[in-house]
Amino acid sequence: MNLLFAVVEDLTLFAVGAVRGLLLPSPRIENPERVLHSALTYTVLPATSETAPPRALIARLLQQPSAMSLQKSLQKSTVMYTSSLATSLRSAPGIVGDTVYTVLPYGSMVMVLDVDDMWAQVASGEYMGWVYVDDLEDRAAHVYPAFHIGEENLADDPATIRLRALINDEFGAGEMDLPLNAEEYVLYRLVRKGIKITWPLVRPRTPGTWHSILKDVHGVIILSEPKAGAVMEFTLSEFSEENNKGHLAYVEAVFPDGSIQISEANWPERGIYNERVLVREEWHALSPYFLMAG
Repeated sequence: MNLLFAVVEDLTLFAVGAVRGLLLPSPRIENPERVLHSALTYTVLPATSETAPPRALIARLLQQPSAMSLQKSLQKSTVMYTSSLATSLRSAPGIVGDTVYTVLPYGSMVMVLDVDDMWAQVASGEYMGWVYVDDLEDRAAHVYPAFHIGEENLADDPATIRLRALINDEFGAGEMDLPLNAEEYVLYRLVRKGIKITWPLVRPRTPGTWHSILKDVHGVIILSEPKAGAVMEFTLSEFSEENNKGHLAYVEAVFPDGSIQISEANWPERGIYNERVLVREEWHALSPYFLMAG
């Protein structure tokens, strides 16, 4: 269900992005009416098992052979996703000369406009161009991570690999072969909402320090009361003041009675994904900060 909500949210952002692209003067899209029509009449192929690895990304990172081509399932006016770490968007099909407009990051949503053998013409934001078919995936469940309560997410697990690709391994945890961390998870949730944080040159950005690091950053507001979509930051009380350990969680919902629902990683043990409801007395006792970015 969480994956379905995430896909709907992505489609909404995609449609808004397509319309915004039409409102901005850009020589990159020659036929904007066609792109807008495609964005409003898209087809989403049905999702299958969430455990199937993304063809290009997992194959390249884990040195596994690539799966079968998408050529048969590739159709016009279909929403797809980039599944390699960097997908070149070209002015023409084929790898010839200086044809790269831009590089699309992993997990970018695109609209297929045309197909030419092993190349697909796509629209992405303000750009329109050609990408290699093997760099596309037709199912969101094969690109975005799926998390289950109580399940450990080690460095080589598909969900962890996918998440780190989506946030470009912002904190370097992938390089250190660590299990999924709390800061990675909450940043991923912000990225999925289209929110990009401009980080000051302050390191490390460990849980417990975000409210201090980001307090003067444009677009970030520090709240004392919870709000859905905010990052919750607090210090675990069982640690001494000399060895405080911070934690980060994502606020899923705020209820009328003051209780909140949060989701989190690295809780209660390393790499574990968890969801829980905290009544007002519980979260208030943690003296948390709520960071709202947008």
